[in-house]
Amino acid sequence: MEGQKNIFEDVVEDVIKRTLSLRFDICRCDICRKSMLEIVLSKLPKFFINTNQFKYQDIVNYVRNRYFKKIMEETAAAINYVSKNPPHKTDTNREKDFKQLLERIYQDRGLDFRRYHQSILKRRVALRLRENNKDSYLEYLKILAHNPDEYEKLFDVLTINVSEFFRDKPVWEDIRKVLNRVIADDKYGTRVKIWSAGCAKGEEPYSLAILAEEIGCGKRVEVYATDIDNGSLTEAREGIYDVRRVRNVPDNILKKYFDFDGHGNYVLKDFIKKKVIFKKHDLINDFPLPETNIVVCRNVFIYFTKPLQETILNKFYTSLKNGGYLIIGKAETILTEARLIFENFDTDNRIYRKKKI
Repeated sequence: MEGQKNIFEDVVEDVIKRTLSLRFDICRCDICRKSMLEIVLSKLPKFFINTNQFKYQDIVNYVRNRYFKKIMEETAAAINYVSKNPPHKTDTNREKDFKQLLERIYQDRGLDFRRYHQSILKRRVALRLRENNKDSYLEYLKILAHNPDEYEKLFDVLTINVSEFFRDKPVWEDIRKVLNRVIADDKYGTRVKIWSAGCAKGEEPYSLAILAEEIGCGKRVEVYATDIDNGSLTEAREGIYDVRRVRNVPDNILKKYFDFDGHGNYVLKDFIKKKVIFKKHDLINDFPLPETNIVVCRNVFIYFTKPLQETILNKFYTSLKNGGYLIIGKAETILTEARLIFENFDTDNRIYRKKKI
């Protein structure tokens, strides 16, 4: 139609462009993009309109919102199909290149991401490729080879290092109950050992230390915090946090355990910092901490494949004393096989207990 255009073309082109901006594991050439566009348009109704029409952009926005779910589903399907059936010959094996990148990371820095969820890793690595204006994993490998400082920036996006104090209030209410129960069950007054695995920048282990102080058992509780990322551990030991990280901390607790530096940051007081022992630790390759009463590992499992989850759950089982507690993220769950060694304690907040043997 003269002067008319299928409005879905602009909408779908934009969605494909945004989606492919973080996809370096597939071909993103013009030929492949055109093929993706044609496939998606064939699945959608035709909506012709004059591009000079008044409020054209408003109509575009309406169509995008009206058919958003359908567009996203068909775009994902089209990208998946074209990536497996490219409309041209290619000698590039991007999956092999990505595995080579992970192998180089392991060989150079000893961090093993080879058994992590590949889709999550690819999205995170893509952030660094885009930042460096590179279009392939092999090009990025050259950056790592010639600029070792890039490793630190890469690890910052690969590792789980975003958290806040007392994140998810209902969970912390039940962690308080668990800690009280551990204290009450111990008739001999021995030390209570808590392991915060994947501690990021320290918000979680410091929250545990503050909680122990608040319920009056601070002198009996030892908090060990581990992470794979040296940069995160360094920041954690400093104990300096911006206002966003302490937004869940009540004012009375904030005044009791933090000092305000006058520049928008809250600094943990020394007496609470000394209650947490930080250590570099690789959940995959290192031995677990021994004789723990509570293991807290929240929102870390989602990065691991199922076989790797099973391996780490067995390590936590080895770490915990009989009847010890495992706390994972609310969006996570333990494998069916692991229920042979762990029992539900609080299903809603993902708290499990090691079965006594």
